Amino acid sequence: MDINPLDCTSSDRGTEELIRWEPPLQHWVLLNTDGASKGNPGVAAEGGILRGPRGEWICGFSKNFGACTAVKVELKAVLRGLRMARDLGVQKVWLQADSMVIVGVR
Repeated sequence: MDINPLDCTSSDRGTEELIRWEPPLQHWVLLNTDGASKGNPGVAAEGGILRGPRGEWICGFSKNFGACTAVKVELKAVLRGLRMARDLGVQKVWLQADSMVIVGVR
């Protein structure tokens, strides 16, 4: 059966959730990271951004990789962002990532 990704007539429509960006607490820096892999492993890329308590841009990064797994590239993005924050002298970092595997690491 062919599935059209633009077909909105499916009975499994999911739920809609409204979200918004929340600034970090005063004296904290927000690090948002993401990694993606086309295939697993597959061609992968990472990216991230550091923002201050008023949402101001501090710095950002992105990098393309060859073959890499999704979890590994997510971890690489977190590590790169934390190193960048450290190199800038940031002591309080609030990390936001969308990978449940990465968020659940203890």
